[in-house]
Amino acid sequence: SLATNIIVLLFVQSISYNLSKPDDGSCGTYKTQSACLEPKSSLGTGASKCAWNGGSCMFMEHPTAFTVVLFVAMLSAILSTPIAYFQDYLIFEYLAAPVIQPVSKDSAESKSIFAKSFHILGGKEII
Repeated sequence: SLATNIIVLLFVQSISYNLSKPDDGSCGTYKTQSACLEPKSSLGTGASKCAWNGGSCMFMEHPTAFTVVLFVAMLSAILSTPIAYFQDYLIFEYLAAPVIQPVSKDSAESKSIFAKSFHILGGKEII
């Protein structure tokens, strides 16, 4: 259960990584300064997403603030909790479901492949 929770949390965190590092490659497509400075950062700081550097537009790397890291971690934990509970439910209800009726040794032997083939051959031992 702990391993399942960790794997789900890491999966959701890898998906939400774009929230803290939102470089999608679009800054390199802008050819003018006004078009370059128009898109705003998705971090909610109000700053521009791109920076005009002479004749080219580049992604502006913002310093990673503690609040952004904390937000991504909290969002990942909130989104991964229902997924982890659902996985635990599936595992405990269907994959690790209790056996309805215990299997006796005689019935297990009679249903084995060896016992069936031995019975088909008329009970004669083959060496």
